[in-house]
Amino acid sequence: MSIILLGLGSCKRIETENTPTPTAPTLAQQAKEYADAHPAIQPPALVNYQPTSVKVSIGSFSVGTYNFQYDSQKRLVDISHDKNSVFNTYLEPTNSKATSKWNTREINYRLNPQGLAQSSEGMFMNGKEAAVEYFYKNGYLVSSADKNYLSKLTYKTNGDLQEWNGLSHLGETIRASYTYTTFPNTIQQEINYWAAPHFALRGDFLGKYSSHLVEKVTFQNAALNNITLDFSYSFDSQNRVTKVVIKRSLGDEAIYEYNY
Repeated sequence: MSIILLGLGSCKRIETENTPTPTAPTLAQQAKEYADAHPAIQPPALVNYQPTSVKVSIGSFSVGTYNFQYDSQKRLVDISHDKNSVFNTYLEPTNSKATSKWNTREINYRLNPQGLAQSSEGMFMNGKEAAVEYFYKNGYLVSSADKNYLSKLTYKTNGDLQEWNGLSHLGETIRASYTYTTFPNTIQQEINYWAAPHFALRGDFLGKYSSHLVEKVTFQNAALNNITLDFSYSFDSQNRVTKVVIKRSLGDEAIYEYNY
């Protein structure tokens, strides 16, 4: 840019520098900064008892039985409902890529050297585009970003998720807060929606699960006011979860009966 100064009978051109316009950090950059600043997470050792199936009922209505399958490394790879697959994930032998399917929807993940999802592309179960970048702290997913949403997950240092704001793993908007029991989470429990089914429909490459079983979840919803889920549990002689009862502020009571 040039500025011309006019004087008495003369003119002089002075060159000036353009002032660069600062650019705001992208959502992905904000997600990375959040993950870098998140306190370290040091969970207790956990055993995954790997339930083989769960029978679900809502009020007096029987939803049916969901069956779980795992690979040789004890990673969840398939969930079927009455012999129909509702979730399936495939990991390439190199552990560099993974694919998850929900009925006709599919997402492809690129994995980092630790075997955790680094980015994704495809379509969520709800039909929305999936193009997400993921960021972790000590193996826990603490933030992610696509072109529209910055998602933040806040954990206690013991590995229990406290708040989840942004998008769920299924592409639904979520704003939830959690409290926990003292019982260890031996069923890879993860609650990110108020409606059934109340278990994780995602690959283990999206990070570790909370250390303890949930006591209460509050979903903030402007249209429906706050929706709360209150959990109670039964165990067998080996301290395995056999029954989960969920009292919901919206909808009938949900009951989950686990088999091993």
